[in-house]
Amino acid sequence: MARIEEFEGETVDYALNVGLEAMHLSIDEVEMEVIDYGKKGFMGIGSKPARVRLTQREEAVVPEFVLNKDKPKDRPKRDRDRRDRHGRRERGERSEREDRQTAALSHDTSDLFPDGTVFGENEVTAFLTELMKRVGVDGTVKAAETENGLLVNLEGSDMGMLIGRRGETLDAVQYLASLVYNKDKDEYHRVTVDTENYRRRREATLVRLARKKAGQVARTGRKISLEPMSPFERRIIHFALQNDQYVTTYSDGEEPNRHVIIDKKQ
Repeated sequence: MARIEEFEGETVDYALNVGLEAMHLSIDEVEMEVIDYGKKGFMGIGSKPARVRLTQREEAVVPEFVLNKDKPKDRPKRDRDRRDRHGRRERGERSEREDRQTAALSHDTSDLFPDGTVFGENEVTAFLTELMKRVGVDGTVKAAETENGLLVNLEGSDMGMLIGRRGETLDAVQYLASLVYNKDKDEYHRVTVDTENYRRRREATLVRLARKKAGQVARTGRKISLEPMSPFERRIIHFALQNDQYVTTYSDGEEPNRHVIIDKKQ
């Protein structure tokens, strides 16, 4: 029977990512229904969280440790792969699988915006063009509608200002663009805003971090707590290590200090 759960967050995207992390599923493995778009109050007064209902698709595969998360002793033990004398995994079939996983996580949107492509003006491109002008960034906006929602790419000579610390400014720009795009729409449509392939590069960095820390945990047997991350980034860590034979991951703490813990499997 398909799992159906509801989640809350500051925005619809935030609630979605909280749900995907908790259910250990990808966006393609769920159907989302927006129950409440939420409300931004003045200085936090009168604010209301967004709420979504996620339904697991029939073909979605949920890791067994998630289904049995209350019974860790029942997790099946897997055959261990070979290691060298330093405790590192030897390259081979596993490394090839990890490389394919990295490729799957790295969504390079640059091929959707070939040189010379000009898309029709719409509210989002007009809004973001004006936004960049007001913050003093010289750049252009390209957008394309896909089956996964609206993809927007910001191009310019200095996009660092629009990325911010760990992508926080870019996330804020994406939130504003989502409000504009979904205004007066009956159904919610995802909006992804990127620049200089930041999101692809950030995902690749997190995957490398996850594997490095997993190796340390496997060798020492001591769990490691990562720095606080957004639900989206925590989900990347969980996904990168969900099939690891030696470690498991879970999130701990309260937002905005919620973080991933990598621990050795029992």
